[in-house]
Amino acid sequence: MNLSKVNSNSCLAEYFFDQNSLHIAEHNLDNISVYTSQGPLVLRALFHLVLKLHKFCPTSSDLKGGFYLHSELTSRSALHDVLPTVLGYIGIGIAFGIVSRAAGISVLITLLISTFVYAGSAQFVLITMLVNHSPLLSIVFSIFLVNARIMLMSTTLSPYFKQEPTWKNILLGTFLTDESFALGMNKLNYTNRTLGFTWLNTVNLAAYLTWLTGTGMGALLGSLITEPNKFGFQFAITAMFIGLLYLQVISDKTIQIKLQVEVILFVLLLTYFGMAFIPGNLLILVVTLLGCMLGVSLKHAHN
Repeated sequence: MNLSKVNSNSCLAEYFFDQNSLHIAEHNLDNISVYTSQGPLVLRALFHLVLKLHKFCPTSSDLKGGFYLHSELTSRSALHDVLPTVLGYIGIGIAFGIVSRAAGISVLITLLISTFVYAGSAQFVLITMLVNHSPLLSIVFSIFLVNARIMLMSTTLSPYFKQEPTWKNILLGTFLTDESFALGMNKLNYTNRTLGFTWLNTVNLAAYLTWLTGTGMGALLGSLITEPNKFGFQFAITAMFIGLLYLQVISDKTIQIKLQVEVILFVLLLTYFGMAFIPGNLLILVVTLLGCMLGVSLKHAHN
């Protein structure tokens, strides 16, 4: 079996989920948190469980210095490749379940939200707006704005599935997330710039089922753990995406590292100063488009 080597930091760095989810959760928990003395004990036990699960994720000692992405595009290789990411979905899914229950949402409705909305950031927004009795149209527009970035991701991946029927493309786009997109883009570096429906669909479905599992666990534990922000959850998303970015930089041999660093610095500065003038979710779209334009320009200028 052909394997392509990726730095072992991926196993830890991809431990948690979606870009904005926990930032939004932390911001909104002030209005819905109720502390119980049992919370820390239960959460500590939960962390022990997740750490035990993490042992199944290959480490540098297991694989002689690296975590490996398979060069194959099979369902089996997809399950291997997505393992570090789905471990993260458990953590953030639990956080969402806890937040939802703390807001007074039933276990059933919490699960239905994850089943039919399936968008970490948008789900936290949805809970907050429901608690505040926001108008239906406002909720729909806000969730659309939060998820608008997925259109850019789907557009980026679509050229690799031109030969697939429309229904397969719709299925892939429906379950696409930030993490499966990032994993797919990283996979291109080890598969001769190709992707397969079977591989990406397996990645998407594994992530989806794990998200539902995490949500269910969090919803059941919600009456005991009502202040997840006290335990550092707010850094989970940041940690994972730093890892994803690092892996992309070191694994993409088609672009000089210097060019990648220049684009990263441009995006960071643009985000920092843009926050003073543009709403957060819209800023993501603006910075993404400008960052892509700069990246393409620099790449052509150096070729």
